[in-house]
Amino acid sequence: MNVDFQDSVGHGISFKYSPTSLSALTLDELRHLISELNMFSEQLGCVVFEGDGSSKTDLVIFGGNLERFSMLSVARSLGSRVFYFQDTVSWWYGGSNLLPDIDGIASFLRRYIGRQFIGSRPCLVFGQSSGGYAALALGAMCPHYDVLACSPQTFADAELKRRLQISPSLAVQHTPDYLLDIEDLYRVSTRTGMAAAIFSASEFTNPYYNHFWMDHLHMAKIAHVASIDVFLAASSNHSIVFQRARLFSEFLKELLEAGGKKARVKQEIVQRLVHAIQPSDAPDE
Repeated sequence: MNVDFQDSVGHGISFKYSPTSLSALTLDELRHLISELNMFSEQLGCVVFEGDGSSKTDLVIFGGNLERFSMLSVARSLGSRVFYFQDTVSWWYGGSNLLPDIDGIASFLRRYIGRQFIGSRPCLVFGQSSGGYAALALGAMCPHYDVLACSPQTFADAELKRRLQISPSLAVQHTPDYLLDIEDLYRVSTRTGMAAAIFSASEFTNPYYNHFWMDHLHMAKIAHVASIDVFLAASSNHSIVFQRARLFSEFLKELLEAGGKKARVKQEIVQRLVHAIQPSDAPDE
């Protein structure tokens, strides 16, 4: 199936809009589409896909470091309207020629989704790594959005990491100084939606000699934030979604169907997802 796009501009964001729902694509067609979009990732920061009418909940996805448009794979077969953001210039969404900063993205989404929970569309925000950070930050700015963040960075960590005596075998990565402090954001945000962050038990198979994020520092930073549920999964790499796209797609579908329901219902769905994550060398497509 050929996917047609229309070039659009709204609230300072240039994006491509497609009336085609991702649910209409086969897995091979979706993979081909991702490959095509990745070729334009240096010039394109946002793509919007219309839903098929089966879901009243919108899905926002933030691509993480180097993911470009590959995280669209978790939206396979989903009937929701999908907003996908990625920024190859500013990986943590600090603002660039591709996209405004997260506050600007929030303004863009409010225009499409609505400001208030009552009478507006529910929304689920998803991302991994820097995309997970962006998802949490957006959730603080749009308190009724549900958030699922995987291995998110939660504060600017470079200064802290420079104080640590770290083995040269570990390829420690640092976040830029412009990161917003997620703990501070949530302290002043009146949350009504569900917010969950999933972290891996270790990063041994990243591999650690290639990149090592020290995710547990970021987990500890938000572990006592009452409005964020923190989960620890039986995974040994930073990229929890890697080779688990089908699994995440299944549970994202459940979360989308639960849009508008009590946070407890969605928390139980995330808990079942975490229980289903197991160390494995076999990709699930």
